[in-house]
Amino acid sequence: MERRLSTHACAAFLAVLLATASMPCHGDFIENLKLKFSFADPEIALVYPTQGRLRASEGLLRFNVAQVRQSGGDTPFKKYHVEVTLRDAKGEVHSASSEFDGHRAECVFEGLPEGLAYVSARLLKGKKPEPVDLLEQHLEVVGDTVADTPKGACTVDRFGRTLVDGKPFLPIGLYTGSCGDFDLIFNSDFNCIMAYGSYALRLPADKDEGDYLAAAMRALDKLEENGFKLIFSLKDLYDFNPFQDATRAFMKAYGGASPEETAIRIAKIFGRHPALLAWYLNDEIPLANRDGVIKLKSMMNSVDPYHPTWATLCDFAETPLMARGHDIIGVDPYPIMKDKPAEQSRCVDAMDAVERSGQASWVVPQIFNWGIYRARKNPSAYPKYHSPTLDQMRGLTLYKALRGARGFIFYSFYNIFSPSNMKEFKEYGESFEECLGRWEDVKQLATLLKSISPWLLSEKGPEKVELKVEDGRAEAARFLDEKGTPLYLIANVGPDDPMAILTLPEDSPKMRACFGHGEEISPGVWKFSGEDIWGEMLLPE
Repeated sequence: MERRLSTHACAAFLAVLLATASMPCHGDFIENLKLKFSFADPEIALVYPTQGRLRASEGLLRFNVAQVRQSGGDTPFKKYHVEVTLRDAKGEVHSASSEFDGHRAECVFEGLPEGLAYVSARLLKGKKPEPVDLLEQHLEVVGDTVADTPKGACTVDRFGRTLVDGKPFLPIGLYTGSCGDFDLIFNSDFNCIMAYGSYALRLPADKDEGDYLAAAMRALDKLEENGFKLIFSLKDLYDFNPFQDATRAFMKAYGGASPEETAIRIAKIFGRHPALLAWYLNDEIPLANRDGVIKLKSMMNSVDPYHPTWATLCDFAETPLMARGHDIIGVDPYPIMKDKPAEQSRCVDAMDAVERSGQASWVVPQIFNWGIYRARKNPSAYPKYHSPTLDQMRGLTLYKALRGARGFIFYSFYNIFSPSNMKEFKEYGESFEECLGRWEDVKQLATLLKSISPWLLSEKGPEKVELKVEDGRAEAARFLDEKGTPLYLIANVGPDDPMAILTLPEDSPKMRACFGHGEEISPGVWKFSGEDIWGEMLLPE
């Protein structure tokens, strides 16, 4: 059951559109309007378990409530609660209720038999008997081990961690096309790719002879041999998709009378390959098309419950309301354009939206130069834009990490080399050697994330710590690995020099700063400084 905009909300929205009709229009102008109204009543989503499967030994259902608000994000829903009815595979009915703590509510059902269960969740406000929203969904209750589970099966646990074959896995990946320079990628600490042209995935040496299935299988085998995973893109398989040529190409390559039928065929073909990590369903699809995304997500969970679905969203006011359309959320704030020094307040907004969604997150940090897109019609303007520096990229990445990201898929590998490959920028873009140097910087991000993966994959996740900031804005968090060893991440929002002070607990080990932004000014007291976007890390000596 999906709610539609109320009459008053629609009228208010149209009034704002008319009032702003003369404003310059660009992709995120709606978000930048500091609107003061909500579009509709709050909505509820089941955000855990993922993939339509509930472990009987856990019995945990986690709900999220969200509402579009253009000013300041959603407020905590203190007066709301959820009433849940679950009919198990034997027909027995179980009931539970829970109040929302901010945006989240949890119910636990013990002793459920394995088999198909039906869940009905009513979102209620105060003592009013009529529900504000209703969610109805089937779940398959399963044991801790499931027969015939394929090698490489991927799930999400209650801590938001990705599990591959039951073990914690930190996705560290790159957006690619259908065919990238695999040798370059394999010679790095990345471990997965998200291929936009997944249906036509092939090795560089493979000629395009029209046998898409055989070529894709060879590429997947090569990925598996090199310890890499594939996030398979289905983001074009929609009737409403503006890229109808891509939709038709998918359907021609794999058959199917409709996009949905083609998706089912692809799931059955590739769903048991050990290199498959997840399905990519949503590449910035807006809220208006949510129903189609929810339908595809439900279908993929049913056909292939062994791999989660992932989405990347750019309208952060809407993001929490898209939760029914994916198992894992992604956000792609790209703040580095022309400004020097730069700032990442947009990344703050993005991670606020992730937090409000209540879902596990694989985020999309920026590694590309905006000039590739913004200066295409006027190549001489390309030099006005600048590629992110290593310090900036590290700051973007560590900020998302300290806010709880559990995966990092960087956008994008092919854009690193675009300035030297695109004829438009032959005169103004970087040389291949310069692009190769940028690739070496990007590789350092993967190495960094791999080195701190024991902390990023700890059950507890980040713990916010008090950072005394005299000027500007910076944030910090502490992580503990499974042995209790601390790690601190600090990131500057920018553009100002924050002059931030962090005092460590008295029992802390001797620490060292890694990237030149931290100085121990007295035992256990650290000062952090530096303009622009940057990240710092404290590790035990």
